[in-house]
Amino acid sequence: MGRSLRAKLESAPAISAMTRGDAKSLILQILAEEWPLSAKDVHNRLRARHGPSITYQGVHKILGQLVLDDAVAHENKQYSLRLDWIRGLRKFGEAAEKKYLAQDVQKPYLEVGVGSSVERDAFSAGREAAEKALKQIKYGKPLQLALIFTSRVYEDAYDKLLAGVRAVTKNAPLTGCSTFGEIANRPLTKSVVVMVFSADSAHFSAQTICLPVRPEQYDTGAFADTVAQLKRQLAEGGEMPELGLLFVNGYTKSNNLRTVTPSLLNQLVSKTKFPFPIIGGVAGDDWNFERTAVFCGSKVHKEAIVLAAVRTRLKFGIGAKHSYSPVSQNKYKIRLKDNIVTDMAKMEKGKAGKWLPCPATYLKEAGISAREFRGILSFMKEIIAQNKALPLKNIENHLLAFPFDVKDNGITFQNLLSDGDVVQIMHTTTEDLERTCSESLEEAVAKLGSAPPTSALLFSCSIFECILSNRHRNEIAPLKKTKFKSLPIVGCYVAGEVWPFTAPQASGSVVAVVFGNELRG
Repeated sequence: MGRSLRAKLESAPAISAMTRGDAKSLILQILAEEWPLSAKDVHNRLRARHGPSITYQGVHKILGQLVLDDAVAHENKQYSLRLDWIRGLRKFGEAAEKKYLAQDVQKPYLEVGVGSSVERDAFSAGREAAEKALKQIKYGKPLQLALIFTSRVYEDAYDKLLAGVRAVTKNAPLTGCSTFGEIANRPLTKSVVVMVFSADSAHFSAQTICLPVRPEQYDTGAFADTVAQLKRQLAEGGEMPELGLLFVNGYTKSNNLRTVTPSLLNQLVSKTKFPFPIIGGVAGDDWNFERTAVFCGSKVHKEAIVLAAVRTRLKFGIGAKHSYSPVSQNKYKIRLKDNIVTDMAKMEKGKAGKWLPCPATYLKEAGISAREFRGILSFMKEIIAQNKALPLKNIENHLLAFPFDVKDNGITFQNLLSDGDVVQIMHTTTEDLERTCSESLEEAVAKLGSAPPTSALLFSCSIFECILSNRHRNEIAPLKKTKFKSLPIVGCYVAGEVWPFTAPQASGSVVAVVFGNELRG
């Protein structure tokens, strides 16, 4: 029978219109639904479903081949599926399913890639940094967010820089800011850094929201309507996020070295009490204080806030530490006139004592001579880099105000102080700066529990880059000699750090967020 069947198969006419593979699958489907059937029955049912796309001879030829393959039984001119073939098919399916499920379990929920570039052409730099980041994505899940941190070296072509990034990341939500320095596993300058997040949207997604800052808000500090609009857009985007990444334009000479961030965060965090942590930074421009930028999609903004609302089922951890400590336990109340601190009175049992001229009191507490003090007050970066002109800190928040001018009647500090504030004089060391970065990262990782981190995002005060680079040191190198050696560490140096505490803005600190690859319980 075998030889005669093979002879008939070889001499049978070819299948017309329908491919052999299609016809074979359809015949198996028909026999799975109804059996036993003759060749004519199979042909009639095939024609009834799919039209005259196959000849009777073609059906007979395929049935004969299925008999030879032990998939179909042929008895008394009737055809039916063989039970042992069906059982084998089921076993194959179960084994294949187990293998695929095992491989799928091994796939991470979230992948993070990071790239940088120092190409002079803005478009080429953006594209190169994004391409390097994308090459680290192995499993091809959709890009859910792209972060960009850039030097002002590209400020005349920020739009082209964004176009270069988006040529790679396409329509993935994009945000970020200009900086005082970039971080991509080491501190960088005059560069662009891109960080991409790849995941299924069910596990990690982001919504970017951009809202303008009006000129009068610098004076009024009124952000109730801005926050209300933000809430509306978050509601339109779905459920409340688990994390917010905030970017705000920074200090420039045109806005008298002011920022709206404290007023904005007072409304956003202290009064409205959004039910998710918000971290981020105030943009910079490499210490020029001329123009800062925040980014949203393909747009560049010089007066705006951008929030990346991250919705995720994955574990993440946040750590934040301050690097400055008081030089003594003394606290002083200040008098401020025309932005000059004229007098300081030591606090005793909750009351201000004798008022004394600010220069004499400050210099004594800071341990610096008047001559040396005047010699270093030339430019903000040099003041901070020398780590001698010590800042004041309002005891009610974590903001540092550095001195930048001295007159006969007082000292002008960075415009973060108000008349009647109670302050302390603060200081730091290179060791404190390095330790602060390590401790903030350790704190963030500890909050993941047993989940290993996939990446770390840092918002570090520009003070770190300024002081440490002046001594040819940095705070990232020590991390790379520890258990964080293979951990991608990305971020930037900013003019103010946004962190999830009662006083939600700081300076002289590091805020770290680490992302894990385990689902939250």
